[in-house]
Amino acid sequence: MSPTPRISKPRALLLGSSGFVGINVADALRAEGHHVAGAYRGRAPAFFVRGRLDETVAADLADPGSLRAAMSGRDVVFHAAGHYPRYSLDRVGAIATALRETRNVLDAAKSAGVRRVVYTSSIGVLERGSGAAAAEDDVSPEAPASSVYRAVKWHMERAVSDARRGGLDVVVLRPGGCLGPWDMHVGTGGVVVAVVRGAVSWWVDGLVHMVDVRDVARAHVAALVAPAQRTYNLAGHGVRVSALLRGIAKRYGGAVPERSLAPDAALARADDEERAAAPVRGRVVFPRELVDIALSGAPVSDDLARRELGFDPRPLDEALDASVAWFRRTGHLPSPAPHPAALELSQRPS
Repeated sequence: MSPTPRISKPRALLLGSSGFVGINVADALRAEGHHVAGAYRGRAPAFFVRGRLDETVAADLADPGSLRAAMSGRDVVFHAAGHYPRYSLDRVGAIATALRETRNVLDAAKSAGVRRVVYTSSIGVLERGSGAAAAEDDVSPEAPASSVYRAVKWHMERAVSDARRGGLDVVVLRPGGCLGPWDMHVGTGGVVVAVVRGAVSWWVDGLVHMVDVRDVARAHVAALVAPAQRTYNLAGHGVRVSALLRGIAKRYGGAVPERSLAPDAALARADDEERAAAPVRGRVVFPRELVDIALSGAPVSDDLARRELGFDPRPLDEALDASVAWFRRTGHLPSPAPHPAALELSQRPS
């Protein structure tokens, strides 16, 4: 086992501090008393980020100089801002952007003398292993051919492997689909919103993994004292798409079609909808990324994270409840109607 570095109350830089995972990581770090600087791109950080950070610094993943300056004097960098292709239409361009930005971050960290990088990846890099469930080493020697999202994440991890060989200590965390509060841009939780609003017109079945973002955030904090160069799966709960969609509709309302599309039809439908949405930056209810993940889905083991990070994902229903509560708070979902008994009580004369 690699030695565990001693980083007591490190000065941390968080890339992606205004993102879904990043916001929750910032909260988890601050809850443990860590000093956290959030990097932002543009004129100023978003208003909802400022109160949860000790400081903010300007940094752009496309600007190596700004990254080196932001990392100066930092002990650890949390990289939760990895490239996430909105659509699966430009494989070459998406991979090029992902590699360029990832290498900029890793090169800057090494140049600035950062002692550890904690990199947020994805279980999308995994393939079906030889055991009952895919473990950390079950990654194909070749990039996934049919999935832009999975190929992007695969290439980013290859860049991390190169940096590790160059002497940089990088701990990799691979969460499943995240649910919970502060999903500002409606990521994985978009499926929840679509079901409750009755907007799911088609779907494809397969195995997906869902995890509460707050449990993922706590794993990021635990990664501060993990053995060097470790990789951890944070899969959470494996669930069939059919069970997930119908469970959401039963628990919160909404509807889903009774039957799913066959794989080839689902792939073609997702591609068509993304091509139509891309010119106006529109949202796709069932994006190609999700189709790819469902069709390639296999059981994933996160036993290593449970043993070494204390990873203990809360029940899926609890994660879904938190996600729905957040979307009601932000107006993406309507508030539930009051119970008839409560309404009757409120209407009684005082």
